[in-house]
Order: sequence, then C-alpha cells, then structure tokens
Amino acid sequence: MKVLLVDDSKTIRMILRNLLWELGIDHVTEAADGLEALEALASERFDLVLMDLHMPERSGMSVLEEMKAEGSAHKDTPVVIVSSDSDYHSIERARDLGALGYIKKPFKKEALRTAIGVAAGNLEEPV
Repeated sequence: MKVLLVDDSKTIRMILRNLLWELGIDHVTEAADGLEALEALASERFDLVLMDLHMPERSGMSVLEEMKAEGSAHKDTPVVIVSSDSDYHSIERARDLGALGYIKKPFKKEALRTAIGVAAGNLEEPV
C-alpha cells in the first residue's frame, strides 16, 4: 500500500511514519503542506492519503476539495483527515467533500489500523 502523509509538523509525520511501518506499510511519501501534497499527487498514485487540515500554503480542506473535484484523477483515492481540529463543522465539511474519515490528534495506532483497513477495502465502516 502506498500512503501519502501530509502534515506541516515534522514530528507528527515521523510518528505516523513509524506507526505505518509497525503496521507493515513501508511505502510512505511525505508532504509538509498542501502544495507539496498536490505535487506528490501529480507524480504518483496513492492508495491512501492521511492529511492534516491546518497547514501553510494550502490547507488540507483545499487539497481535499481539489482531489475530490469532478474529473480529478484522485477522486477515488481514500483520504483520512488526521487533525487536532475537533470543530464539528470542519469534520462534516471534510466528509461532505469526500473524506473517508477523521482521526483526532493525539491518535492511537488502532485508529490508524482501522483507516488502513477501510482504505484497503477490508473494512466497511468509515473511521
């Protein structure tokens, strides 16, 4: 499974990368903001995108909107938001735009395992 990890915090990216490795996923591409995420998406296809909402340059919501737009090559790519934002409206907007789920920071390995299972089609419940 190829995962795009998008977060402006290098520490969060390192923690998520290590957890993904523990879960058997070693093909991880990192992006520090929305612009880097769009560059990565332009050059490679991913099985899952784990993305923060609040980042410099382009927000996660903006990237999600572009990914899920009609005609986008990434319309069917599963996206799970990983954010400390607990605002109900932000979570609902992300789901309305097509996010598969939402994992609140600080996160647990089990939430990540569930997100990967849903993205891989092994589970049906959104996270």
